[in-house]
Amino acid sequence: MEQADFFISYNKADVHWATGIGDWLDRAGLSTILQAQDFVAGSNFVSEMHKAVQQGKRTLAVLSPDYLGAKFPEAEWAAAFAKDPTGENRTLITVRVRDCKPPGLLASIVYIDLVGLNPTDAQKKLISEIQASLSGRRTTSSSPRRKSKRVAATADAESSGSIRQTIVGDNNTQVAGDYVENKKVLQKNIVQPDHRHIDEATAFEVKRLIDFLAEIDVLAGRSDSHSGWFSRLYRRYRVTSYKLIPVASGEDAIQWLRQQVPQQRSKIRRKAPVVWQQQLYKSIWAKAGRLGLEKQEVYDLAFRRLALKEPIASLKELGEQKLKKLYDIVIRM
Repeated sequence: MEQADFFISYNKADVHWATGIGDWLDRAGLSTILQAQDFVAGSNFVSEMHKAVQQGKRTLAVLSPDYLGAKFPEAEWAAAFAKDPTGENRTLITVRVRDCKPPGLLASIVYIDLVGLNPTDAQKKLISEIQASLSGRRTTSSSPRRKSKRVAATADAESSGSIRQTIVGDNNTQVAGDYVENKKVLQKNIVQPDHRHIDEATAFEVKRLIDFLAEIDVLAGRSDSHSGWFSRLYRRYRVTSYKLIPVASGEDAIQWLRQQVPQQRSKIRRKAPVVWQQQLYKSIWAKAGRLGLEKQEVYDLAFRRLALKEPIASLKELGEQKLKKLYDIVIRM
């Protein structure tokens, strides 16, 4: 396992958060070590975890009540804390994904708080905070604030001696006796998610996958498809919100969305070939990791199955057709 920018430490209850964070960091050009992707069947968990802590330049701890209540994670973050007890090098970075209060030594670490954020805002905040942590400072705007046109207009109106009058009533608006607006009151029955529906982590992963699928369409030069994907999801599970998907159907929803990714990915092959290639590289290595294949074994597989004239030392040596063929071979293994 090569040295990576981050080793992601998490509890299994937060696997969807951890994989989502890993994906965001990968897209930002930062490499990660993640148990769900890099630990293969038959390996020694403790030994793999030890190597991961050592080979990750930094440890990113995904904080939640389950994480703070488990035993193994404590050893993972404690090892990173011991390397940098003052936090000068930001060797240990904590990210709070569910409501919890870090105890003891963890309480001294300033965490990145993603609680309550939707996937889009969570991604933006995480990457912004990580970049600030790596550089040691935040990027601030030095340009002076501009006075809004609305404020300027108000000031002009007041200086000219005009009179403003606002009357607040029951959905009625009256301005200086000249204008009256009666707004129709709408009532909606809102169903709140409870124990019968998917939990926050599963809902987060569902939303992240839909964002990813919609992003593929945008890269392919098509219009935003968020509403289309949500509509398909709602019809499939007969719900009015993805948060109301029955708990028993949570994993099925995630698997169904993941199955759509390779089908939709072909759309960007011509419009955004570099992105298309990068996604195939990542999928090949992720599946190879689950199969327990080392890099050289993947290269040897490509040499044999693709009937190459010479061995390769990188997947980037493959053309688009060869890369797609290798992807199909590995995914079906």
